[in-house]
Amino acid sequence: MKRVVSALAVATAISLVTLASKTVMSQNIVQNPGFEDGRGLGGQPPFWNASGGLWEVYLNVGPTYTHSGANSFLGAVDSGTGLTSTDLTQDLATSAGQQYTYSFWTWNEDIDNSSGDALNVLWNGSQIDSVDIANAGHFTQFSYTVTATGASTPIEFEMTQNADIYGDWLIDDVSVTSNSAPGVPEPGAVTGLFGALTLGGCALLRRRRTAPR
Repeated sequence: MKRVVSALAVATAISLVTLASKTVMSQNIVQNPGFEDGRGLGGQPPFWNASGGLWEVYLNVGPTYTHSGANSFLGAVDSGTGLTSTDLTQDLATSAGQQYTYSFWTWNEDIDNSSGDALNVLWNGSQIDSVDIANAGHFTQFSYTVTATGASTPIEFEMTQNADIYGDWLIDDVSVTSNSAPGVPEPGAVTGLFGALTLGGCALLRRRRTAPR
């Protein structure tokens, strides 16, 4: 009997190790989420791609022009020069069918104090929101529940302008986290655990029945 209990304990331990290795952790999958990595080649924020309009990694401007840390991303639009759109994108490693919480902090420093500037928020190429917070005077957080359809998902911020002469969008602390709580195993891991225990138990019972007396 002691041998049976010991063998089952070993099988359980092995299964739990396998289970732990497959545990889903709710960590931010965005690289350089607060732009603290500074400026890379061509002034680009590392892990991101900025294009169009006027933009820069806004260095050492905290806490006045950041939500946290020292840096933020600044996207400027200027209808006077025809630069009316700035894009900021990053491709994320995702799991198909997995739900995520997608959030960020932004501040529209619109010097004209009027509406019309918009921050279009995109997930996997589809627009999920259009934010207009003209000259709010502070950072505001926006958050969404989204679902991945593949192993790679782009996130994108499109800063646009309609009629104003000049306006700035500040973006900081971008986050995409799995909606599975930390420590909650994937369904396949649970199935593997019960399968291992069942097979181990059956094998031990067969050995006991066939052992010579």
